Amino acid sequence: MDEYAKLSGKIGEFRKFLIVTHVNPDGDAVGSSLAAAGFLSQNGFSAKVCLPEPPPKRYSIISDGKLIVKTLGEFPYFEAVLCLDSGSEARLALPANLSFSQIGVCTFNIDHHPDNTRFAKENLLVPTASATAQILCSLFSQMKGFKISPQVATALYLGIASDSGGFRFDNTDAKLFACASTLLELGADAKKVSDSLFFSVPLNYMKFEAEMISMIRSDLDGRFAWALVPDEILWKHGVARKDVETLIDTIKSLDGLKIAALIFKAPDGVKISLRSKDPRYPVADIARSLGGGGHELAAGAHIVGISFDEAQKILLEKVKAIMPELEKT
Repeated sequence: MDEYAKLSGKIGEFRKFLIVTHVNPDGDAVGSSLAAAGFLSQNGFSAKVCLPEPPPKRYSIISDGKLIVKTLGEFPYFEAVLCLDSGSEARLALPANLSFSQIGVCTFNIDHHPDNTRFAKENLLVPTASATAQILCSLFSQMKGFKISPQVATALYLGIASDSGGFRFDNTDAKLFACASTLLELGADAKKVSDSLFFSVPLNYMKFEAEMISMIRSDLDGRFAWALVPDEILWKHGVARKDVETLIDTIKSLDGLKIAALIFKAPDGVKISLRSKDPRYPVADIARSLGGGGHELAAGAHIVGISFDEAQKILLEKVKAIMPELEKT
């Protein structure tokens, strides 16, 4: 029995699921969570997604208020917890009155991050998958007698389109295109997803990004570029931090660049997002050395007790260490 069949059998043992994902959920996290809740609900189960904070507006096309709760009081007495797209229990966006150690019911962990800690009782980890939504597409397709509705297919399509940058990133492969084809055959609305993710930028965000572009810094002959994101600029343009994840892709598009970074203020230090355009320079190594993690070419970390200036110096040293040759391209 393969891992997918084993997990689908275990899922069938329960009827009421609470679905959780990581803090500051991205498109894969939101798409996977709402797809799972929709799929289970439409096939005779009871399921809700716990999202303590509203997700970014760009994901609103798949949002369903009937499937989302903010607190446990809205969905008590669940029988199992389905954790999606989170590499560790520490990153889960659980309700304020619940910790992972207190859950006390069966826990499922479905993820594609290579550094996942296998923190649940039942784990389905596929590091070769481009997105958690891709894993769910395979899982749902193998559950005989279960239907995948166009709404669920659209949510899964949003997940894979988001995590692959519209099928432009290095994690795009033949299996991902096959998944996309399956979802389109099931009724996924690709145009609606593309419009929402890539062609619906609010004017205030465009002005914010324009100001941030003027503040990009670079070193190592343009191979490393980064931007500091002060809260004051977010406030100035009325942009929430959860809505700026695409800014790093703008920096990443610089010609000649190998590694891009964003540095945000946190109450106790800074948060860093990292991207690499070259597999020779895996940013996951940098993130792990700073207590974070992620994929080889997309990772992040939270560093306690340091300033913007200190974070820049640390990052520059780390990047220099993994590209010492500074070869000409």
